[in-house]
Amino acid sequence: MTTRIRLPSPAAAAHTWSRRCPPAGRAWATIGNQPLYEADMDLTGPLADWNAHLSLVRDHHTAPLPEPLVALLLLLGPMLLHRLSQVLPPGEPGLAAILVAMTNTPATPVPFSRIKIRTGALVFCGDDVALIRRDRADSTHYTPPGGNVEHGEDLTLALARELAEELGLDTAAAEGGDLMWVVDQRVTRPGPTPPPRKLHLIYRFHISPDIRATLAEQELDELPDGSHEVGVIEWIDYRKTAELPIFPPIGPALAALADPHAAVTDTALDAVTDANYTWV
Repeated sequence: MTTRIRLPSPAAAAHTWSRRCPPAGRAWATIGNQPLYEADMDLTGPLADWNAHLSLVRDHHTAPLPEPLVALLLLLGPMLLHRLSQVLPPGEPGLAAILVAMTNTPATPVPFSRIKIRTGALVFCGDDVALIRRDRADSTHYTPPGGNVEHGEDLTLALARELAEELGLDTAAAEGGDLMWVVDQRVTRPGPTPPPRKLHLIYRFHISPDIRATLAEQELDELPDGSHEVGVIEWIDYRKTAELPIFPPIGPALAALADPHAAVTDTALDAVTDANYTWV
């Protein structure tokens, strides 16, 4: 069964897109302030056919989607199908039912039924890369500077905001900004609510020693009780990161780069799941 539905951008995995005006007298639907786009989707086909069953409709011209975005969209495909299977009412799934399925919370929340996006960056100064070290009573771990995207926030603006907050870095003064890796996190964690599925988008910037000298040396992360956890900004030779406890676990891929400017051929890194990671 193939059904024409409308998906919120960017939940469609086509390599080309085109735009067209809505029919006279009828505006596009929206979720929040995000426009919805039409797509063809086989609700009974195998997940591997996700890319083949979607086409994003915009204007009368087409343009190739960037490969990193394609990788991200492919990750979202199975999640949407799973979400539909959880909340779609019985009977033939019309447009209204599918929109309800996409915007309503399931009656019984299940793990990974929500998606959160975190933007982070590898900020290089020569061969050194900035990582935030957090020391706890029983562990030490590192993270790239960054944070969660707020509701309705543009990805680029979210990244710029986080780097300004954590490093004091103005991204306009840095070079680069390319998306390096996408990491799909599905890890069980302690707490009263089911864990979300989190997509980590890792970008890359390069700065000069003069700019590095102006950046923060510590980062304060506010905790639920109002106190703060102190993170130390460390500049580490990227070639020595393979064994560091970095989350998301990008250390081996980072250390394997031929140089800080090396092209990345595989954007999607291995997913982080309960099978290969334990929440600390």
